[in-house]
Amino acid sequence: MSKRAFDKIKAGLDSAKAYLDGTADKRKYRVHVPETIDVRKIRTPLGVGDAGAGGVKPGRNARRERREDK
Repeated sequence: MSKRAFDKIKAGLDSAKAYLDGTADKRKYRVHVPETIDVRKIRTPLGVGDAGAGGVKPGRNARRERREDK
């Protein structure tokens, strides 16, 4: 890792730490929460379908574990 990359990552971590411990100027930070979220619009360019990351459907492992417990 280059020194420049390390310095940028460290600066980001220092900024996050300052925000969390309350020493940062909160006026510099903004949070935007949209009224609605178009999940399809987000997933399509990323190439992620309804199955989620890795093609595993949510809950699949939980169902398998329940069957094995019986």
